[in-house]
Amino acid sequence: MRGSLGTRREFSRLNLDFERGPMILDDLRRLPPAPLVIADGSTVLPELVVQGRAERDRAVWLLPTFERHRAFHEKRGMAHLIEYRWLVAEEIARQAAEFGVNVLHVDNTVGIDEAFAAVEKLFADALAEGPRAETLEERRALLRYANEEVVTQARGYLARPWTTGDEATFVRDFLCECGDPECTEVVELAVATTHRASQRTADASSLRRITRSSPAARWSCWKPVARGASCTPRG
Repeated sequence: MRGSLGTRREFSRLNLDFERGPMILDDLRRLPPAPLVIADGSTVLPELVVQGRAERDRAVWLLPTFERHRAFHEKRGMAHLIEYRWLVAEEIARQAAEFGVNVLHVDNTVGIDEAFAAVEKLFADALAEGPRAETLEERRALLRYANEEVVTQARGYLARPWTTGDEATFVRDFLCECGDPECTEVVELAVATTHRASQRTADASSLRRITRSSPAARWSCWKPVARGASCTPRG
């Protein structure tokens, strides 16, 4: 598949992912001006920059080596998608070279922290310009919004006829909602549990608690609303 030019051209013509970028941008334009939004994924292509639909200094594409790409999918049990998704990566790399957009090459020597720092540096002016969440309440509201969007996306995925599983067993990563700027805790939770926890915390006056639904769970994130203690995993 990787070596067939005809297959690549056919793939580019038939792959619906490549048609979704403009629709994503249309959705983003309907959002309020605050907070800042980052759109990511293979559907957002470099050609959108030259089309004037995305700003060049506010866009970057991370281009992995094939070894990094393969290791990523094998580690997550998605080896069957290696070739398919590499065709997507090759098309993004081709467009990036043709249109001269910002890129960050990612090999096995680049960790998450290094990639994050590089992107943050590139977007420094945009992040400084804002708008940003400044107060504790604003940060908590933003974190809650982000987690609720994860739930919405998960439910949309599970509603498709070809998916398996349900909200009680479908586990996703959620951000701690304490609002501490230094807190980077991420908790794995079932979608159904997160929704119930969200309902409970709506009228909680002193504590936030999100617990995993599994009987063998070891994660609880407790956060005093009125204090700035850090979140830690509980064993």
